[in-house]
Amino acid sequence: MLSFSNEGTFRVITGVILLIGMCVCSICVAESACSDNSTITLYGVFPANGSLTSGGESSQAAFNLAISNLNTFLSKGGSKIHVNGVTTNVGSDPNSALDAIKKLHESGVTMVISYISSAQVEAIKDYADSNGVLILSAGSSAPELSIPDDNILRFNPDDSVQALSTIELFKQNGITTIIPYARDDIWGKGLVKAVKGNLSEHMTMEEGIWYDPTTTSYADSLENLDTLVGESLKTTDGKNVAVYVVSFSELEQIMKEASENKYPHLDKVRWIGCDGNALTPALTGSGSVPEYAYTCNFTALSISPRVNFKSNPVYQSLKKTLGKEPDGYAYGCYDATKIAFLAMNLDGNIDAKILRDEIIAFSESYVGVAGLSAKNAAGDSREGHYALWGMVKNNGEYSQKVLAEVAFWYNFGVNPIAVFYPEKE
Repeated sequence: MLSFSNEGTFRVITGVILLIGMCVCSICVAESACSDNSTITLYGVFPANGSLTSGGESSQAAFNLAISNLNTFLSKGGSKIHVNGVTTNVGSDPNSALDAIKKLHESGVTMVISYISSAQVEAIKDYADSNGVLILSAGSSAPELSIPDDNILRFNPDDSVQALSTIELFKQNGITTIIPYARDDIWGKGLVKAVKGNLSEHMTMEEGIWYDPTTTSYADSLENLDTLVGESLKTTDGKNVAVYVVSFSELEQIMKEASENKYPHLDKVRWIGCDGNALTPALTGSGSVPEYAYTCNFTALSISPRVNFKSNPVYQSLKKTLGKEPDGYAYGCYDATKIAFLAMNLDGNIDAKILRDEIIAFSESYVGVAGLSAKNAAGDSREGHYALWGMVKNNGEYSQKVLAEVAFWYNFGVNPIAVFYPEKE
């Protein structure tokens, strides 16, 4: 069976699951992009501070790698076309993303490839729809943003996929009581709702604790969480209870605060994370944060390349450049960069509606690092790949290990297949 044990192994599990249908990298194609027929300029916008910083670093590296690989390919083929990449840094809050999109559009931008959170997509959506700006998002995953015929195309599945795989993990490990500790924003609410709405029989989800995404203090909310966990432990064995933490990299501050001795119940149950915090850099090395994550058997799913991804050259290049595990949504950014180039290079048209049609057409058969890029009716990727990460300890140092890989794809365009693969050592 699937296990959250720190050294656990996995058998192969195959099942058919119904698919019901996250943070800023942006590639923008401005009106001047094709003024010189030999140069196509792509503009990147990435978060450089706040809870999306680590993801922003990964996506900027993916953007640069895609540009470099495109130019290498074009040069070897004797083409005179050159792809130029220009980047801009923004924050992790919704307003900074909206301000950046407005300024870029005012300078002639009609397409933006983004690694931004769902809260940021929510903030820019009306502006993008009203002003003819096409958003290619690698990161936003809230199901509430799965809206047909809008100007948001997402290069990842919505969170209904992640929710179903998380429920399967709960089920295989005997978790019957889930206590959410989550960001009080569109993404946090959407992911928790997706999990709650599909729980198996005999599973229950408590109301949980919701914290303000702008907060820098977690003491009060963790005290309330500790109370909820304590109440659950009165009637349920700790091995059947899980804290489901839906956060970004603020997980570092959360676990640092939780590691203090004033919370007697929190380390008596498992902590299960999500794609927003699975690869938080502070979980590796030494210190109170990785030690606490190990104690709580912290396990989380992250978007990843296709199965057996550690042999993928894009993964290897990004890890070498970053010196850490790349954030999973970087792969969608990489694919979106290449598809944006293909659309722009087709006929040089910059009209958002025409670009949208061309990108959907290219995506239908484009198999990239993140898998098949084909979109569903709402403009989200139909295929998704995840890695399940767990904590390991070796000689007093903590690190993360891939415990399994999860693949979702459409079976003849109808139902996706979910397969948990054991990691190959």
